[in-house]
Amino acid sequence: MKRNLISRLPVLGSLLLFVCLSASAQVAPNEEQAQQPAPEIYIPTDLEDCFAELMRILKPEDIQAMRDRTEADLIEYHFGMGMWMRNNWGLWQGSRLSEWFNAKGIRHPDDMSGIILNSFWRHLHGKDIDLDEQVKTYQAYWAQQQQQAKQEQQRADGAVRRIGAMVMGMSLERSKAATVRLPRRKDDGLRARYLARYRNGVLLAIRQGDVEAFTTPGYFLDLQHRSLHPIRVPEIAEVHSAVVADGIAYFSGVSGGTPLLMAISERKRTRLALPVESSPLVLGLDGANLLAVYGHAIYRREGTRWVPIYRGRIELPRSGLPPRKFGHRVFFRDEGQGENEKRLWWLELASKPRLIALGACACLGHKIPLDPPFPKGEVFARENPGADDSDQALPPSTSPHRSASKAAWVRSARSSLLRTALT
Repeated sequence: MKRNLISRLPVLGSLLLFVCLSASAQVAPNEEQAQQPAPEIYIPTDLEDCFAELMRILKPEDIQAMRDRTEADLIEYHFGMGMWMRNNWGLWQGSRLSEWFNAKGIRHPDDMSGIILNSFWRHLHGKDIDLDEQVKTYQAYWAQQQQQAKQEQQRADGAVRRIGAMVMGMSLERSKAATVRLPRRKDDGLRARYLARYRNGVLLAIRQGDVEAFTTPGYFLDLQHRSLHPIRVPEIAEVHSAVVADGIAYFSGVSGGTPLLMAISERKRTRLALPVESSPLVLGLDGANLLAVYGHAIYRREGTRWVPIYRGRIELPRSGLPPRKFGHRVFFRDEGQGENEKRLWWLELASKPRLIALGACACLGHKIPLDPPFPKGEVFARENPGADDSDQALPPSTSPHRSASKAAWVRSARSSLLRTALT
């Protein structure tokens, strides 16, 4: 085909071209895929035409520099001569040259410019261009990329299924709900882990000590006088745990190294015998029944006796919130590390018990489970935006597909709000 020599490359276009080519071994600016080729620049029709055009427009010293390099060195031309060809020969815009490559099975402009550079180098050295083999190499690369993408999608889908199995069948349901703004914690005040209505006020379990060695003794919130004070139990020198079950307050601790458990109602106070275990006791709840939770065992109080519901080798997590039994699971929430990475655990009470961790779960930080009257069959949680105790809001409810047999309302609370939040 006869070419129009006048329209090929004016002097100004040649100067711009050589500026680009002189930086062929350097990193060029970002490629503009939408750039249209300059109308005065000739676009070759096929690979042989590319060779002729490059021989015409390149300086002899540029051709010699390419000839002196190895074929592996041609990658250095990708952001120089390669970019110039992709932009000015219309490889991004469907030019006649790009259509010629498409017919050969090459569709990406980077691959087109790579084949042109490699083939031109082989042309300069009198070697076989072997175009078919080059095309197969690029096609094999993209086939591998597609296979890897498919495998990655399968891995991601599997991860989603595994995560779904770990979250107890819960799903987030968005709904319109009132937003409650809680003030920023201004001091290192009390850290409530449990509250329940008791007599004419509220009994709270307050975490004391660091996360490695903590206790949750009882405090009483007097709603009438709007005062909060620790509960002293004369029979127990050091109170370690406190809960309310069926209107009775239970306090556990030690006196003289001896574990003790006291049951206090409006009419009487009773010291209860404890199961014989060597690890520290944490009080928990199974509806209206009291749980005694140890390092490797769990007992439920039934009438005047303790009935074991689990004994085994599994080391149970030390729970900041009182452990709670719902159906065939007992739930724990540990205190994490340095006030972060708190985790939700549950023990499956099956023929082969197993302990499952939901993982690092900051969203369960600073929560207090509230007893009824609250909605049954749902679990509510608040998201914790960070450890800096910034302003926080209660999000929409999170409802499990498999509802718990009892209500478990989990809400954030700050000691600075306790005097007014419950009135």
